[in-house]
Amino acid sequence: MNIPQKLAAEFQLRQEQIDNTIALLDDGKTIPFIARYRKERTGSLDDQVLRAIDNRLQYLRKLEQRKEEICTAIEAQGELTPELEEKIRGAETLVETEDLYLPYRPKRKTRASMAIARGLEPLARILMAQNPRTNPAQEAEAFLQEEVPDTEAALQGAMDILAEEMANDADLRKQMRRLVMSAGTIQSRATEEDADTPYQNYYDYAEPVKRIVGHRILAIDRGEREGALKVAVTLPEGHGASLLIQKFVKNQSPCGKLVQTAAEDAFQRLLFPAVERETRKALTEQAATAAIGVFSSNLRQLLMAAPLKNRIVLGVDPGYRTGCKLAVVDETGKVLDTGVAHITVSKGASLEREKDVIRKMLRKHHVTAVAIGNGTASRESEAVVAELLKELPYSAAYMVVSEAGASVYSASKLAAEEFPEYDVSLRSAVSIARRLQDPLAELVKIDPQAIGVGQYQHDMPKAELSAALDGVVEDCVNHVGVDLNTASFSLLSHIAGINQTIAKNIVTYRTENGAFTDRKQLKKVAKLGPKAFEQCAGFLRVSGAKNPLDNTAVHPESYGAAEQILQECGFRLADIAGQDRSEIGAIAKQHGISAIAKKAGVGEPTVRDILKELEKPGRAPRDELPPPLLRSGDIMELKDLKPGMELVGTVRNVIDFGCFVDVGVHEDGLVHISQICDRFIKHPLEAVKVGEVVKVWVLDVDLKRKRIALTMKPPKRDKRCYMRNGKEVVSLLLAGVLAVLSCSCGNSSKEESSKEEADSNPRTEMRDDMTTSQIVEEMGLGINLGNTLEACGDWIDSSGGGNSYETAWGSPTITEDMIAGYAAAGFDSVRIPVAWSNLMAEDYTIAPELLDRVETVAQYVLDNGMYAVVNLHWDNGWIAGFSTDYDTCMEKYTSIWEQVTERFADYGDHLILESMNEEGCFDDLWNRYSGSDDGKAEAYGIVNRINQQFVDLVRGSRGNNPRRHLLIAGYATDVDLTCDEAFQMPQDEAGRCAVSVHYYTPPTFCILEEDADWGKAKTTWGSPRDQRILENDMDKLQSRFLDNGVPVIIGEYGCSTKNKTEETVRTFLTAVAQAAYTKGMCPMLWDVTGVFYDRNNCRMLDSQLEQDLQEIAAAPRDGVHNASGN
Repeated sequence: MNIPQKLAAEFQLRQEQIDNTIALLDDGKTIPFIARYRKERTGSLDDQVLRAIDNRLQYLRKLEQRKEEICTAIEAQGELTPELEEKIRGAETLVETEDLYLPYRPKRKTRASMAIARGLEPLARILMAQNPRTNPAQEAEAFLQEEVPDTEAALQGAMDILAEEMANDADLRKQMRRLVMSAGTIQSRATEEDADTPYQNYYDYAEPVKRIVGHRILAIDRGEREGALKVAVTLPEGHGASLLIQKFVKNQSPCGKLVQTAAEDAFQRLLFPAVERETRKALTEQAATAAIGVFSSNLRQLLMAAPLKNRIVLGVDPGYRTGCKLAVVDETGKVLDTGVAHITVSKGASLEREKDVIRKMLRKHHVTAVAIGNGTASRESEAVVAELLKELPYSAAYMVVSEAGASVYSASKLAAEEFPEYDVSLRSAVSIARRLQDPLAELVKIDPQAIGVGQYQHDMPKAELSAALDGVVEDCVNHVGVDLNTASFSLLSHIAGINQTIAKNIVTYRTENGAFTDRKQLKKVAKLGPKAFEQCAGFLRVSGAKNPLDNTAVHPESYGAAEQILQECGFRLADIAGQDRSEIGAIAKQHGISAIAKKAGVGEPTVRDILKELEKPGRAPRDELPPPLLRSGDIMELKDLKPGMELVGTVRNVIDFGCFVDVGVHEDGLVHISQICDRFIKHPLEAVKVGEVVKVWVLDVDLKRKRIALTMKPPKRDKRCYMRNGKEVVSLLLAGVLAVLSCSCGNSSKEESSKEEADSNPRTEMRDDMTTSQIVEEMGLGINLGNTLEACGDWIDSSGGGNSYETAWGSPTITEDMIAGYAAAGFDSVRIPVAWSNLMAEDYTIAPELLDRVETVAQYVLDNGMYAVVNLHWDNGWIAGFSTDYDTCMEKYTSIWEQVTERFADYGDHLILESMNEEGCFDDLWNRYSGSDDGKAEAYGIVNRINQQFVDLVRGSRGNNPRRHLLIAGYATDVDLTCDEAFQMPQDEAGRCAVSVHYYTPPTFCILEEDADWGKAKTTWGSPRDQRILENDMDKLQSRFLDNGVPVIIGEYGCSTKNKTEETVRTFLTAVAQAAYTKGMCPMLWDVTGVFYDRNNCRMLDSQLEQDLQEIAAAPRDGVHNASGN
């Protein structure tokens, strides 16, 4: 393998860049030095790319070394053939290399090795030949001996040999790995179902291997280690063993059957367990790599946060019993004062005395900033500090800072050496104060793993995590540079070329000889030789040096070039001492960077870097960053937060599924990835970073669990005007505002354009020339928002409002991203089931918040260009009362639809209303298995009257409702019962009604997950009989409705998934969708949380199903009916 060529191809870089980078690394140059001072040779590769190249280089070199070792070992056995050597040399990974070595690796005693020792290998060869004329038992007799007493033992030994050979087949192992990664499922179960652990979400959990995300892998792994979970990887039944059978079994002769038995044994006992372990390991390694990447990025942002300069800071380490430890540090971090104040448990006069301790420190040292640790008693400490700051005659503010790692540092040897006169607790207060002043200088003293800006950091492989985090620290320290005269031993030890010994020697030299006056003095430091000087000099600043370049990032090797550049631009070295010269860059551009580079004898990247330093000598990269967010006003508590409240906060941590933001209460709020921005992002790090100050809005507050849900998306103010409780709420539809603004310009083309925009808005457009059949055709394939707004039950705590119901059945809160994901997956319509009586007064008045919420969700759908179907969905079952108390039920039904039609009156034809769900049937009067003709007539009569009332109510209301397309629920929405002549479509002068049926046929397949008294659970679908039933049902709907001008919507179709393979489920769903769609119907998939669509990550769970459905939607329809009619 040509490693440099491979790296160039993988990183898509010029070969010269890779070759030079490898040469520099091999020469012992550090990555920060290469990134900063060797840009001409690397093509300006940054430190992160260089580190990635270095890591990959080490892996490939290790791979080549391992290949040599394996070839040598196999050759020593006399088994290395040219073909095998070629395979080994061509292996791309260590795993692939080890697979090839597996048959030749020295083994522990196995069943196969014992069988070989007993002389049974020739018998194995006979069986493997699978000659139809061979009698295995007769052949086995020739191998009988003391250790092989009978033919059964002989044949078993031979099969053991074959099983191990099959399991060791490198190509087969590769295929099996691919199969597990593509079709495998990772499952977790509770060790004890009733145990109260943090892993309850994974007590009965399954997710495809190819889709499971890293943080869930890490959670499952930890649950397994702690004994809370049992974890396994599974394959669909028969999938794995079939690979071996296809490869090794030639026929069904007696020998062939024994070979098949050996193949099945190889799969169950040897191959699959090994691949399962490898898969789990690979998933964990991938998750760990991703988590380390997140941790590294977070740490980078935290270390690079802006320092709080020129402030005297009081550090407060909160506590109850032992009091709050206090430490005041000056602008340079020098400790001025320490103390202890018991402000969290004292009361009355005692509390005032303790407050005086802090008052005196604040006033004595003129403290202008307070850093409060966020641990135990932080809340109480913050309240007292905020109160005391208001008493000061000058301006002061505070910030709650993370104290993660402070206790680790305060008890360390380093802290004891730095502050021998202070006890552990006071050192912690100093650390808290200093980390507000300069996070980088203080946090480098702490083990990065203890800083707490990652996820599952304590589960990471320590060597990899330490290497990655140490690299981040090294990059950050060198990027910023350090003051040679004030930097601590810890900070100096992270500078390129400086180890801990040299760092201590620098501090010793400084102590014995006084401050450094120039960089050249570094050469006098013990053990700091020419190579170390070359690496470190550019990153060390000497403030106040005679040569102003010593206080910049210009490397001493480029001082001559810097002076030449100054001369070309009309300046002298003395001109840049202590002052900005921003004009230098502009002058240099006039002369031409290329021309200056030639005269200075350096490359253009170096010229640009030097110019930046000359423009602002002595300015650190972090000086231009926004300062940290300090607080000075009244503090808030969790109970003070209300949905919709606007806040400003600081991002404290970024993880795979969102970020945590400190908004000034004790608990950080979570911004889910879907709430970070309007555009699609794969990871939160694409949009936010640790330490960033952001504006957020409160979505929800869970006081019991102390959780805050936030959004970074500004609330949209585009709702219609309507009256609530006698008070007018004034707001305008955004499209209307735009239209008015455009029209006011007086330009006719703009007037026409704005009118077209307003008319084509999916929220308001009502197209008179569109028939209901054409609308249904446009609705394409649809999906249901199941188990959300229709969730109901007496056990649900309604005090939380609509969201209590919306999430009660396990669904997350509906978001814009969730709906946008439906559109991205190819759906053109969304059905929104609603239980209106959840939030309803005794006089049947629906709570405005429920109407608001349904309207908001409908807007999400419409804004994505999809059709929205809003219905009355079971609603706690009260519709069943029509058969016994018709008038009362009709009063409630009428009231509901009067309010709903009023709310949606101004919406266009993309908003469809549906009369009810499946509850339009009355088994107490009649069912298909029993009952009289009179009972049937009465039952159907009630359904027909309800549907007629629905049409009349809508048509009699205002706005677009007289022309709105409506969906009429069939009898029980059952195909056969709805096709019965007893069911009648309502009279509609507008002629804009479609009929709705549901498709869960056969119910033993679609509904049952285990056998019940009414049927045996069916786990497969797709036989010729199954297909005929589906075709017949579609034909019935065509004959009864489509051929008579009535469009059909399959309002729900789907099936349970727990007792079925993914392929079987996919076969059924695509068959139903295809059968309905090609006839001009709109099939709407019934989906609940985590079955077909991942509502948290906003994507389809089965990408193949998604692709199949999209192909159906893209195909031409065969049977669109009555385009000019209904």
